Amino acid sequence: LCSMSLTTVFAYGSLCEPKVLTTMLNRVPTMQLAVLHGHKRYRILNKTYPAVLPHEDSQVQGTLLLDLTDEEMAYLDAFEGDEYVRKSVTVVREDGEKIEAHIWIWAKVGQLSFFCFGYSVFCCIYVSVFIHFL
Repeated sequence: LCSMSLTTVFAYGSLCEPKVLTTMLNRVPTMQLAVLHGHKRYRILNKTYPAVLPHEDSQVQGTLLLDLTDEEMAYLDAFEGDEYVRKSVTVVREDGEKIEAHIWIWAKVGQLSFFCFGYSVFCCIYVSVFIHFL
C-alpha cells in the first residue's frame, strides 16, 4: 500500500479564493475559517497579493485548506517562490480548536505597505487579473 501524507495550510490572501485554487490545483480543498494570532497581514507594494509577518497583539483572519497532497504542496511551494518561506504555525478554528498548519511568511526585507491588504478588493478587482497570470 502507498501512504500519502496530507497537509493543512493556513491561507490569508489569494489562496482563500476558490477560483484561484481551482485554477492552480484543479479542485477546491475543504476550507474552514481560522485565525492566526501574533501576526499581521500587509499589502506588498505594487502587488495584488498580501504578506504576513509576526506582529505582537495582531491577528490574521484566514482559511484553512485541508488535506493537501504532497504534490499540491510542492506546487504551492514553487508558486510562492523565494518571496516567502513556509513555516508551521498554530491557528484557532471557529470552534476554538487549535490546529497546526503550514503558512507562507514574507521572506523579503521591506516592500511592504502600511496599508492593510483588502481581501474584498482583491476578490472584486484583482482576482481575474491574478488568475490570468497563473
